[in-house]
Amino acid sequence: MIDESFYWKRELFKIAVDLRRRRKQRRWPDASLARVELNVMLGFYMIRKLLEAHKVSDLIAKRRLRLPLYPVTGKRVTYRNTHRIEDLYDFSRSHSEIRTVAFICDQIIHSYIFVPCLAEAGGWDGMIFASDRHKSRGAFYLRGRQVISLFASVARNDPAWIRWQINPRTGEERIEVGPHLPVTAA
Repeated sequence: MIDESFYWKRELFKIAVDLRRRRKQRRWPDASLARVELNVMLGFYMIRKLLEAHKVSDLIAKRRLRLPLYPVTGKRVTYRNTHRIEDLYDFSRSHSEIRTVAFICDQIIHSYIFVPCLAEAGGWDGMIFASDRHKSRGAFYLRGRQVISLFASVARNDPAWIRWQINPRTGEERIEVGPHLPVTAA
């Protein structure tokens, strides 16, 4: 459980700043690619932990992003061929899917396919990913600017209220976290 979210959010903001800088980077040694992978993975893990600890608004988990989904080519996706994504997914075709941040966090955290993509000009452009459960359906693409924007907005999210209820019959807890103070009639 996260007790004080300030430190997590501060680190998430630092990751957003680093990723923003890498959008203009021209040289890509292995260490730089690994840093992008690490930052994206850690950032989405941090978001999921902040959501589970109720340290950010519930609206973060429900936020919807439009992502291209590239269909499989028909080849089986296995551990031995994950490095050949151009053979596994048809990048000449895609359709858009709207997915929640919570879904994206799970896909990235449980990714079987997880590849940083560079723009033709050389900067980091985004990530191709698919979870172990989703890999045979297709691979998603998340733009770098979407990642940076999401990380920065979560880092700045400071909920104004939390409501905790427990069902006396079942013992089930219900926790709601609001982004701003509820409007009350004057």
